[in-house]
Amino acid sequence: MASSNFLKDRGPYTLENEIKLLKKHKISMLVAKNSGGISTYAKIEAARYFKIPC
Repeated sequence: MASSNFLKDRGPYTLENEIKLLKKHKISMLVAKNSGGISTYAKIEAARYFKIPC
């Protein structure tokens, strides 16, 4: 991995906010815990919107 950044924050967030975050930071890969809840679903949905592997 040539360059990487670690972003840590607490949600839940809306799909719109997640899309803005992914775009702002030019995120190309997402690592997230799937605990089965809905609090991180917007993040996964935003990654799918940009076709980012997660």
